[in-house]
Amino acid sequence: MDVLISKMLKGYNCETTLLWDCDYSWTVSKLIRSARQGVYLTTYKMEPKSTPKAQNINRLISQLVSADHRGLDVKVLMNFQENKKATRSINWYAANALARRNLKSRHLISGRILHAKIVIIDFDIVIIGSHNWSVLSQCRNMEFSVMLRSKVINKELREKFLYLWSNSTEFPTRKT
Repeated sequence: MDVLISKMLKGYNCETTLLWDCDYSWTVSKLIRSARQGVYLTTYKMEPKSTPKAQNINRLISQLVSADHRGLDVKVLMNFQENKKATRSINWYAANALARRNLKSRHLISGRILHAKIVIIDFDIVIIGSHNWSVLSQCRNMEFSVMLRSKVINKELREKFLYLWSNSTEFPTRKT
């Protein structure tokens, strides 16, 4: 599979690493800890909980907060569009949990559902895949993401992220 992805990315001068299941949380946690400039995250769902199954998610969130406290540029975009699913409430809770730790998160105002799962670290690393920051994604589901080391891909995704960020708004302080 690594060969297939490498062929797809031919011309990008890109190093790829496959991240299956829990490899994702350990790798992302390590990368956030070693980040020097910033961390941008998009996720459909972020689910901090006080249960043992949520330890990977809580560690990732703690790493984001720590990166922000180290003075890095940390930005989190989450979904907030679907009224029919619990995701809206879960992400509202997560956004407020982040705000209590002085980390701002936002959601799109375009009415579109934010389903992309992307982590952008510094100016050379991008992780794209199926991993939400949720208990099921970390403990039960079979998930797959790809880490790309490419300044070109990072730049393209960073520009798109910053465009989305500029067209987003903070989560409401009261549940809607």
